[in-house]
Amino acid sequence: MNITEKAVDHRNDRALAVLFLSMASMPVSAARGGEPLAVQVQRENGRKKAAELNSHVSREFVEIGVAATGHRKRPAIVELLHYLDENPGICYVIFSATGRVSRRLEDFRELMTQFDARDVVVVLPYGDPLMPAAVREALWRTTEWVRERSLAARAQRRQKAASAT
Repeated sequence: MNITEKAVDHRNDRALAVLFLSMASMPVSAARGGEPLAVQVQRENGRKKAAELNSHVSREFVEIGVAATGHRKRPAIVELLHYLDENPGICYVIFSATGRVSRRLEDFRELMTQFDARDVVVVLPYGDPLMPAAVREALWRTTEWVRERSLAARAQRRQKAASAT
């Protein structure tokens, strides 16, 4: 089944999408019951991406303070997969970042298989939404490599600054 054959929002003939908004840290605003600015920005960007895809956001899944490892231990991912099972007309799942799908390659692959089995297109911030699995994996590897290098470089700068004092 392709996207044009799936359910659409007949009020304006747009495909249906869901947003997955996520951040690993628990900012003070979230601890106080407020929504973090990062989640608000992700929502705005996700809605723009949905508009580019001529789709309507039917639901949002928000995950704050949960590491992006092991999707079975992430309640928002479990809820998202259940929602997709209950709503087979969803065409797109829009993520704010490749690393928010999963930080572990094996888990990333398994989640992509889960989404593929449900016939939904995973939309990442970079690349073509209809990219093949090998390209998705290459994108994941690239973003994780950059992240790891950034973290290592940051730690090295801190260590250098500490030893200079």
